[in-house]
Amino acid sequence: MFKNRRKSMTSWAIESGTRDGKAEIPSENWGKASVPFFIEALAEYQKSAKNLVLDSRDGLNAKVDGILSRAKEIDFLQANLNLQQNQINNREAEIHELKDVLNGYKEEQPIGRFARVQAIPSIIHFPVLIILGIGEYFVTSSAIITLLGGVKREATLVAIAVALLTIMGAHLLGTMLKLRLDRQRPQESWVNKITVTLGIGLVLVIAFLAILRAGQTAGGGSTALQNILGRNDEIRSTYLVFLFFTLQLTFLFVGAVMAFLHYSPLAHQLHNAKRALVLEKMRLKRIQKRLAKLGSDLYLNREVVNAEIEAIKAKIELLGAEYVAICSSYKTANIHARRDELNASHPAMEEPQFTFEVNQFDDILSLAEKNFTRDRTEQ
Repeated sequence: MFKNRRKSMTSWAIESGTRDGKAEIPSENWGKASVPFFIEALAEYQKSAKNLVLDSRDGLNAKVDGILSRAKEIDFLQANLNLQQNQINNREAEIHELKDVLNGYKEEQPIGRFARVQAIPSIIHFPVLIILGIGEYFVTSSAIITLLGGVKREATLVAIAVALLTIMGAHLLGTMLKLRLDRQRPQESWVNKITVTLGIGLVLVIAFLAILRAGQTAGGGSTALQNILGRNDEIRSTYLVFLFFTLQLTFLFVGAVMAFLHYSPLAHQLHNAKRALVLEKMRLKRIQKRLAKLGSDLYLNREVVNAEIEAIKAKIELLGAEYVAICSSYKTANIHARRDELNASHPAMEEPQFTFEVNQFDDILSLAEKNFTRDRTEQ
């Protein structure tokens, strides 16, 4: 673009010089700075220099406007940053306190510390409970269907309820037993009574289900059972009752032990606090990233403005050199086209000096001295 402009201006200078030379412009009696071409060329290049300054100023003003328009956003983000940091500090203090409580004090008996420890994590505990529930369902579903007269839909719902009753009851039983170990939080007597009642009730349910399931299986005439126990129905029925009672009692025992080893309110609080800490740190990084982007995109100081001014001065110097060059092209074309002999050193042939002062950035320099965008992001 610069080359095309220079080529166009040079063509204009040669064309004007040739035309004026043929018309013997300027003449011998013309004074300095009287040639119309020089006046027009000087005005054109001063206009170009002014446009350079205005364009640069518009760019800096846009940057300043961006800084001012985002000042509230920076203040808001900074307040959020401080708030988030305080939350992280409080969360870390909470985690430290929970760990201290879980670890207990040195003189504490081991049983008290064990009451607060989570020996089995949730990632193992809940899948095992689901498997136990499914196993309990398959053990009892067939007998309940027979009991309800073969109505499969209702029997399936009852079998699911019974499986949940047994496994969730085992879970509650294990949890209550774990609570009894925590001497820092002694349980009321009625809680102990509920625990005993729940345990007795679950054992009775298991016993009734074992009798029901054994009665259904005993009539099946299993060859394997006949080979082991013979054809005595009483022995076979007794064996099946004990088999299903032991099997379902094992489900109950395993579920209770899993709940016993898993239950720990403090461990759950610690896990939730750690998870919350991770999320809060992620939010903090997002805020820091946003603040850093605002600071880098809208950074303005005296050095930046001075660099822009120096770039403008360099461009204006190039304009001045181009101005002198096209004036020389005009004079050469003018002298070659003249019929008379006009000395090239004639005062009229001296082009006016091209000068342009770049001094229109004082207000921007004053604002840049504050340099507030970078300062805020570094706090």
